[in-house]
Amino acid sequence: MLQTNVLHLHLKKLNQKKNNSKIMTREILADYLQQNPAEIALEVGEHGKPFIKNNPLHFNVSHSGDYFLMGVTRESAVGVDIECARPNRDFLALAKRFFTPSEFAAIQSDKNPVAAFYRCWTRKEAFIKAAGLGLSFGLSNFEVDVSEDLGTQSCLLHSHNPLFSASDWILRSISSDHLEFSYFAAFATRGNVEPVFCC
Repeated sequence: MLQTNVLHLHLKKLNQKKNNSKIMTREILADYLQQNPAEIALEVGEHGKPFIKNNPLHFNVSHSGDYFLMGVTRESAVGVDIECARPNRDFLALAKRFFTPSEFAAIQSDKNPVAAFYRCWTRKEAFIKAAGLGLSFGLSNFEVDVSEDLGTQSCLLHSHNPLFSASDWILRSISSDHLEFSYFAAFATRGNVEPVFCC
């Protein structure tokens, strides 16, 4: 039974021959809903976020490279993102174009700018997915801390949208203890929710 103040995080390695993220999503949801995966009534919101019709269970999925990440909560919006760092990506140009000036400056001055970029990117993606507005929210309309180790402190500094106050959200990176080198991941959820990793 999933309690209302808990976020379940499912981090799984994909087997390219056997695993498909859509199948894995349905199989995980089936465990919570106690029903056949094929019978789960999934719908898609206005901005592309999937949800379960007439059910308080919230979920979000991301996959990159060899990994699949899924967050599941009861009655709290959730967003997750995982990215495999690509060394040839022009990350500074992307950061300058899409992030706030403060975030861009923090990435430039970080001892490892590539890692700082991916921490910022995954944190921002997780938040806009949780908000349910997709990229229409605008990546520069809110600001995150790009620091490496913030412990249990939320990375969301402020939002320019009055409907999404930073104090209402928890936004954190997922510890590198759970990830292979070159992977970065984050989760966002509304309210004071405790993350729990599930096998």
